[in-house]
Order: sequence, then structure tokens, then C-alpha cells
Amino acid sequence: PHMTALPPPAPAPRARHLRLAAPRRASAAVRETARRVADVVGDGCVVLLLDSAVESLETVAVDHREPARAARMRALLRRPPLEVTGGWSGQPVLTNAPVSLDDVPASELELGSAWGPADRHVRVFASPVRADGRPIGVVEALRDGVSAPYSPSERVIVERLAAELGAELPADPPLRGLPRRRAWGERLSSLRQVAAERSSAGVWITDLAGRTTYVNEAMSEMLGVPAARMVGERLADHVDDPPDAVAGLLATETERRDRVLLGTPLGALHVEMTSAPLIAPDGSRAGTVNTVVAVEERRRVERDLRLRLQAEEALSRLACMALDGAPQEDLLDSAVRAVGEVLETELAGMAQVLPDRQLHVLSALGWDLARLPPRPPRVWPGTFTELATQTDEPVVLRDRGSGAGLRLEEAARRIGIRAGVVVRVADGRGLLSGHTAEEREFAPYQLAFMRRAAAVLGSRWAGA
Repeated sequence: PHMTALPPPAPAPRARHLRLAAPRRASAAVRETARRVADVVGDGCVVLLLDSAVESLETVAVDHREPARAARMRALLRRPPLEVTGGWSGQPVLTNAPVSLDDVPASELELGSAWGPADRHVRVFASPVRADGRPIGVVEALRDGVSAPYSPSERVIVERLAAELGAELPADPPLRGLPRRRAWGERLSSLRQVAAERSSAGVWITDLAGRTTYVNEAMSEMLGVPAARMVGERLADHVDDPPDAVAGLLATETERRDRVLLGTPLGALHVEMTSAPLIAPDGSRAGTVNTVVAVEERRRVERDLRLRLQAEEALSRLACMALDGAPQEDLLDSAVRAVGEVLETELAGMAQVLPDRQLHVLSALGWDLARLPPRPPRVWPGTFTELATQTDEPVVLRDRGSGAGLRLEEAARRIGIRAGVVVRVADGRGLLSGHTAEEREFAPYQLAFMRRAAAVLGSRWAGA
């Protein structure tokens, strides 16, 4: 579990522009690459090449499939070069690997007003341009954040066009070297001995003070922060309840548990983090190596399974109460509580449908009766509730109505109900329901629970 220590790199500077005497003129091959990426993949494209000092990236070609936006983007050709270690545009050069970002502010790419409003978000797929295997530039494909993400086939096209461009550019020796004079570049090849740069898992290395010395591409994309900019950042500022190992509390132990990354492009992101000590050649502890894997899908499956089991347990309790001859009032109260738990709704109820179509409430959970209309609730024509009295299948209530023109009752609208489920009991003599103020859908297992719970109650129905 121990890793060999590396000298911590100096903190990388924040993104800043560099001033050069004159911009490089784009060749026909560069301009053609920008046009093909914009037309074939879309929607826009920016091509950047390393300068002769291999420290900054010059914007040499831009395009957009919409002529008006292509004209605006030409302003990027006049912007100062971008420092390689300062932001997302330089990351494909530093790592020699593509970068995919689903939601990043345009300002993070130094696009200014050339792409649109400063707060506009974009989707990005950036591929390095290589000569003899070494990065000499970047091809960025850009879309508005509201557009669809780049598909695997579209990413392959961008990488292929970037490879073709690299093969056509002159093999200028200064452009074939990685910016190794930078502290970040000097550490890059050594750090790859500690963690596979192409790993789908995030790798996050910290020093004894808990400050970042390295993150790989996957970790950078999870955090939504360029890798070079993370150097020097405190892990504790980005993780809810950071590992004890980062604080040096577990000097020789490996620690593994679920944690939450804060402020990512997806909001709070649940991950599994494994933290192991980083050991120096002399045997002393030099920091921590953290391996991070997103577990949102696993948590969703676990939660779904847990809720299904809860639904089955609630149904079993109802069935046992019915078989044991429990008082009807207790049975109905238990059913209403179960509806609230299984449907995860704040409101639930059981009502008897009287001959005049009025509803007599037998049991309720969460209802504020003072907010209901003064007249008794009833089954009104053209409502979801009326439909529920005509079928054994649960009816899902929706605030926006349906193709059949159904609507919510006045009582439901008055207290802000937006969604729910209603099912009839005993051939429509009763109604079992759950409601919520949130607009949402209900899973098949939740609807199955309502149908089976109504059958249990129907077997013991005795009216009011």
C-alpha cells in the first residue's frame, strides 16, 4: 500500500497571458482542421500551437459552423498566448492525452466574449496535436453547455483530425519538446511511475500538510479544475470529511470509505476514496496517495434495492395485520404510513368514497386540514381521482395534466400538490393515495406496492 515519495513540485501559477511580439500565421492545414472540426463535429473549433519557447500556446485558427459566430470567434486570434500550465487549454499538452469537459464556464478557456456571454457554459473535447508522439498543440471542439455531450465517435473524429494535422506540420525541433523547464513538466514523467496517467480512476497525491502535489486527468475532470491549478490546493477544501490519512492520523494504515467531492461540475459527487501513505526512501512518511472512483451509479443501485426491500417489508406487515384481524383503524393507519415511506411523499391518506362522491377521510399523514377548502373534498369529473375509481391500476397524478385532459382537484392545487399516486380500494369504495409538492415520477416497484397494498386493504374493507 506504500508509495515511493517524490519531491513536491512548486505550486503552479494561476492562468495568465504571455506577451509575444507577433502572432504566428496559420498554415492552410491548420485552417482546414479548424473548418473540418467545426463542420463535421461542431459547433466551434479552436486550434492552438506551442510557441518556440514551448511555454505558451498561440491561437492560430478558429471556426464555427454558424458564419456569424465564426466571425466573432476570430477575435481569439488577437488574444495573447496562454501559458501551458495555467488552464484547461494546456492540459492536453501537459498530459499528452485528450480532455473531455461536459460543463465548464467559457471564462475557464479564456474565450472572453468571442463565444458569447461571460457566464455561458460550454462542452469541450480537446485533443493534443502530436509530432513524433510529442504534443505540439491542441485542437479544441466546443459546444454550448445546453447541447448534447460529445459522443465516442465524435471524439475519435477530433483525435483523428488532430493526428492528421500533427503529421502535416513541419517538425520544428523546439515544438517537439514538452515544457520540462516548468516544475509541473519536470515532475510529470516521474509521477507516472506512481500512478497510471490514463487510469479511469482519479489519483490525488498530497504532501504532509494535506496540500496537492499532483492530480491525474481523471481526478482533474472529476473536480472540474485544471490539473496544474490544483497544485498547492488543500484536499480538505474539496472533500467533505477528508481522510484521516491526509492529516497524518494513520501513519501506516490504508483507509477506504465513501466521501463527497464538493463544488464539482455535477455538484456534490459521491466517490470511494482509498488513501495510502506515501513513503520516502528513508522510510519516513512524505504524504498520501488517494485513489478516487465515482460511485453514483453504485449508490443509486444500492438505494433502489434498499427501497424495494422496504416496500416488501411494509407490504408483509400489512398482510400480517390483515390476517391477524387487527382493528381496521390500525390497519389503515399502518397502510398510510407505509405509503409515505415507500413513495417518499410527505402526504398520504386513505378516504372512503361516499354515494354522493364526497370523500370521507379515514386516515391521513402530513395533511394540514386547515388549508383545505371549507367544503368537503369529493371526486370531481375529469380529474385523476375520478380515473382512479374506475381502474384497479394505480393512477399517477401530474400537475401538467395528460393527453386525456385530466386535472388536479381544487384541494390539491390549494396546498401545492404537484404529483402523486392514487389507487382504488374495494372496487372504488375507498382511495389510497400519496402526494408530494415536487414534480416527479414514480418507479414501477412503487406503483406495484400501491396496487398490492390496495388489495390487502380491500380484503378487510368494512366501510366507514
